[in-house]
Amino acid sequence: MAGKVTIDLSDDNDLLVSASILAKILKISRQRVSSWAKDGMPFTTEGKRPLYPIRACIEWAIARGKIDIDFETEDLDRTQLPPDLRDKLASAELKEEKLKLLRGETGPIAEMEKIAYNIGDFVKNSMLSIPSRVAAILAKENDQHKIETLLRQEIVSVMQDMSDQMSQIKAQIKEAAQEASK
Repeated sequence: MAGKVTIDLSDDNDLLVSASILAKILKISRQRVSSWAKDGMPFTTEGKRPLYPIRACIEWAIARGKIDIDFETEDLDRTQLPPDLRDKLASAELKEEKLKLLRGETGPIAEMEKIAYNIGDFVKNSMLSIPSRVAAILAKENDQHKIETLLRQEIVSVMQDMSDQMSQIKAQIKEAAQEASK
């Protein structure tokens, strides 16, 4: 089993690697490396074999949105990257988040829609559970006032459960908002 390899990209010399090694670093296929080279990704040749400067290739891929920031950079040790490359990476991530926000895939509106759906579903299920919980008890009763009291008690109980659940959801939203603002 191979050990973890750390590549220091902080010096001015850009390490040249083969297409297969670059593919492993970028978590893409070797064919994609060749395709990107045809699209203008930097490389040099040593004999007939192309060699790829890691730093320049990462910069090229980030600048063109070729790297899916969500998974490639997650595993990347940013401390190994030079400051200018870290800035480019952060800028690309910010652009990706803005696009997600504009598409409605994330952000306050999408989150509120999910929360509203979950609340609506919870209210519906809670209210629909009342008849099955009280039917047998009510079937034995002939006194209209007692039936009304039992129904009212059950509805109040369900509403209290929903209120407790809403308080928990509110606390979760507040906690998520605090985390997001850090």
